[in-house]
Amino acid sequence: MPKKNHRRTNRSALTPASQDSQITYRVWKLDAAVKEAVAEKRLSRKPTQTVREFIAEAVETELSELVSQLAELGIAIEDSASTAPVRYPMSESALKALRHASHWSGLDQSQLFVACLRLATRRKRRRSATTKSRRSGE
Repeated sequence: MPKKNHRRTNRSALTPASQDSQITYRVWKLDAAVKEAVAEKRLSRKPTQTVREFIAEAVETELSELVSQLAELGIAIEDSASTAPVRYPMSESALKALRHASHWSGLDQSQLFVACLRLATRRKRRRSATTKSRRSGE
């Protein structure tokens, strides 16, 4: 005999079953400022807009650009077939900076580290002030 599904739903008498079946709930950690901003923005734009509609619109309009910007910053999804562990020597200050940035941004230290390497290898290095002053003195 199959197990019964005891999943709770937020279905009311006014919500048709077909519409409710498309809802999936997820728990996200948000700070109070973001939560309040979502509520204010949603109510100021369309007072009848549901939270679900606001979220769907936000993801639809913002996600593509966000992913593009992350790729420009060197944060991209790796092809797991092309990745391999590499051991690099690291200073304590570099590790501390990565820990701090990870804590601040919510991104993994490894993602931030790979992004730093991608950016450092992609860009032409700017000459330091010392090199410029030596050249002008020659």
